[in-house]
Amino acid sequence: MARKNGKDRGIVEKPAGSGQWWVRLYENGRERWTRCDSKSQASALYHRLKEQVRQGVLLPKPAAVPVVRLKEYVPRYLEQLPLRGVKALTVATYRARITKHLVPAFGGSPLHAITRPAVKEWAAALLQHGLDFNTVKGLALTLSGILTQAVEDQVLSHNPLLRLGTMLKRPSTIADEELPCFTPAEEDVILTAAKAKPGPAYPMILTLFRTGVRIGELLALHREDVNTVSRTLHVRRTWSKWRLSTPKSGKSRKVDLSPHLLDVLRAWMDVSQLDAAMGEHPCPPMLFPGGLGGTRQAPFYYSENAFRSTIWFPVLEQAQVSRLPVHAARHTYASRLLAAGVPIKYVQAQLGHASITVTVDTYGHWLPATGSHRPVDVLDREEMAAATGSKTGSDRRENV
Repeated sequence: MARKNGKDRGIVEKPAGSGQWWVRLYENGRERWTRCDSKSQASALYHRLKEQVRQGVLLPKPAAVPVVRLKEYVPRYLEQLPLRGVKALTVATYRARITKHLVPAFGGSPLHAITRPAVKEWAAALLQHGLDFNTVKGLALTLSGILTQAVEDQVLSHNPLLRLGTMLKRPSTIADEELPCFTPAEEDVILTAAKAKPGPAYPMILTLFRTGVRIGELLALHREDVNTVSRTLHVRRTWSKWRLSTPKSGKSRKVDLSPHLLDVLRAWMDVSQLDAAMGEHPCPPMLFPGGLGGTRQAPFYYSENAFRSTIWFPVLEQAQVSRLPVHAARHTYASRLLAAGVPIKYVQAQLGHASITVTVDTYGHWLPATGSHRPVDVLDREEMAAATGSKTGSDRRENV
């Protein structure tokens, strides 16, 4: 140990001349004091503690953390996802993101060497190369999930990518109005064009515009999901990439049906039942059975690509409107409800969002304007009404 003024710094009389002796050691950068009855006792204790320090008994050196690279940890991460209840389709999405973007960028880096500034610079480069902001954010969230799991597996001390919202900001060049959405007039001409097309085009497209269901949820609907008594649609499964799964939120939901949509769906089911009876084959359980991969006797679910290529885009072309994705019907549904003053909590329940925050963040700019009268104006109106009221009312206000 070092000495100061010719005296051992580890044995101290404190206060000076008091006869009280202390042993002082440094432990993990902090001082640790032990009181002794005499100087000889302090000296013996000090030398014993110094020997324990040298042997690594008193202050053992921290165990070396193994260096684990991202590409080495990824298989372990992916194997644990199904055990945590992550759906197979979501695992496939994560695997694609990791293979295409994360491994080329950070695969050779040790997990502890992946820093917040490095990820921020990488994300900025992806945005500059034209990648969509939501795609980049999804990639960063996937990387953050990997690091969080690594912390739980004790191969990483902390996750530097927590609170991504403070690190990734949506570019100001992306306006809210760019969210794909049809105007009411465009929706009318689309439905008119769909009605002129034979087959399930009109009931399928009307269901999209009147319920806001996702494309996979539409294709996975069964006849039994339509409740004509309660006027609801039970959304409890989705069909995507040739598999049935639960909806995106992992929970089923019941969506209200408008009277016109209910009439259209009831008529469609009657036609399907009659067609099956005439063909002498069982009526399929699917509300909108597709021919791809099946026959009239053994129908199959519609594929997303078949719906887009044979129904959606041909109808849009006939209606002479913008070639927007199918999901634009969901945005249109939400925007029209909110513009009509429907409570946002109701819209959240209809859309199946896990949190109302998602609904507000996505569709909040569509909340209706209040014109010249704003909600706060009611306070002045109440004050003016009170001022013209009785004196007793004024007295009550002063006492409140």
